[in-house]
Amino acid sequence: MIWFGEAVYLNGSNFSALTTVKFGGVSVTPTYINENMISVTAPAVVDPQTVDITVTDEFGQTNTLTGGYVYNLPAPTVTSITPNKGPLAGGQNVTVSGSGFVVGKTRFKQIVAGGLHSCGVTDKGKVYCWGYNNYGQLGNNSTINNSIPVAVNISGVLAGKNIVAIAAADYHTIALDSNGQVYTWGYNSSGQLGNNTTANSSVPVAVNTTGVLAGKTIKAISSRSAHNLALDTNGQVYAWGSNAGGQLGNSSTVNSSVPVVVNTTGVLAGKTIVAVSANGSMSSYGNIYDSSMALDSNGLVYSWGSNLHGQLGNNSTTNSLVAVAVNTSGVLSGKFITKIASGNSHVLALDSNGLVYAWGYNGEGELGNNSTTSSLVPVSVNTTGALAGKIISDISAGDHYSTAKDSTGHIYSWGYNGNGQLGNNTTTSSSVPVSVASTGVLSGKNISAISAGGGLYGTNLASVLSHTLALDTAGNIYSWGYNANGQLGNNSTAQSTVPVSVTPIYSGLPTLSLGGSLATNVNVVNSTTLTATTSAHAASLVDTTVTNYDTQSATLANSYNYK
Repeated sequence: MIWFGEAVYLNGSNFSALTTVKFGGVSVTPTYINENMISVTAPAVVDPQTVDITVTDEFGQTNTLTGGYVYNLPAPTVTSITPNKGPLAGGQNVTVSGSGFVVGKTRFKQIVAGGLHSCGVTDKGKVYCWGYNNYGQLGNNSTINNSIPVAVNISGVLAGKNIVAIAAADYHTIALDSNGQVYTWGYNSSGQLGNNTTANSSVPVAVNTTGVLAGKTIKAISSRSAHNLALDTNGQVYAWGSNAGGQLGNSSTVNSSVPVVVNTTGVLAGKTIVAVSANGSMSSYGNIYDSSMALDSNGLVYSWGSNLHGQLGNNSTTNSLVAVAVNTSGVLSGKFITKIASGNSHVLALDSNGLVYAWGYNGEGELGNNSTTSSLVPVSVNTTGALAGKIISDISAGDHYSTAKDSTGHIYSWGYNGNGQLGNNTTTSSSVPVSVASTGVLSGKNISAISAGGGLYGTNLASVLSHTLALDTAGNIYSWGYNANGQLGNNSTAQSTVPVSVTPIYSGLPTLSLGGSLATNVNVVNSTTLTATTSAHAASLVDTTVTNYDTQSATLANSYNYK
């Protein structure tokens, strides 16, 4: 189905006959009305979505209205309900006629690639996962792998919760709800579920809040290997799980199955942390190489934990049980960092000018500086090739490789490529950024987010198994790389060196309300007919209301009689 746009009037200032306009990256021809108004016709799209509107003047100056235009499903209409009366107890099968009856395709707003599994959060705050499930990391009360997205169980602690963020490690998953509460599921050998046990769980459990999290509102989470980080609204960082390398940052190497406070008596004293990122991978080496990162409100980066490969970025290879400052005497001098991303023993940082830096392990070129020499301090990612002239807006670090997205929605990657995780239709590693193939399923797509995953599941390079995810502005997910466990989500276990589409979910059934009582067993027969079963209601003549996935409603007044 294609959604056609409509005439749109843009209000602003300094418009001219030479002004150009883009809707979600698609150029449209404007009609100049006056210096404060132009009109355009919104371009057709395949899926409902929200897009940015970007206006450029004749001098190349641009201004973007983020989320400026929304493509919705067609609004429903209701013309009749048959039969038009039924018992007070409900149970009456009815047929509703009208138009615009469609099953909405579930739209995702966030994605995460774990070690061997993947997850996404929908625009309705629900979670789906797919891939490896030996420890219950898919959260669907099962330990069976799935090669298409399955819904995470919501009959327990997630009942009625609106999930706003998700993170995934090698064998467990962590989620954050709109009330600032944290939930986990999957493997728990080091206490990484944070529920004061070391028992695995195939359904979500609540992270313990009787200790340091009592009364706290969490606003960000991160997970890697077997430990988690959480950031509260006051800028305080908490951690739990494995601590073999000091990655919990609490001056200890003792694991914790409940959250602990990251030490703030040193370089973090007086700092307001705005982002966190966990680093590492579960392997036959254990979790001794894991570390953690934090970004403060001044654009400075801090780190703690294992430092064997210089991943702490402080010009040392000495582990630290408390936070240390990442070196700023070199390429980071005068830079304001806006985002950090951690892989397995390497770290990426993005500055306010859209440039990327990296440090730590570099055996496969994951630092992107045309070298395979590890670095104890930040280095600049190469910008003479695929990144020339690009402004990077997002970064993600996987296991021995890295990814980045530019301001136009194009994706780049570098590092190890044995599983095709670089997405450039090869399995050749690269120590400089290469472009992800955009001639297939990504053709014409505007990518809004990326996530690099994978892990080291042995002691050699062949045991690095990684995959990548991308999300477009319409809420569709794409994937590439390793797929033996179904982590690409395309109903296959075949590896792919180019992006493929994750199998879409059509779960957005319309709702039917009769006088405020929701009908059950709603079924869309076609765009003009739906069937359902009435629920109980007091005796009265009531309205029939159909509401679609985008919350657009149509009502036929006084149309059904409970008798």
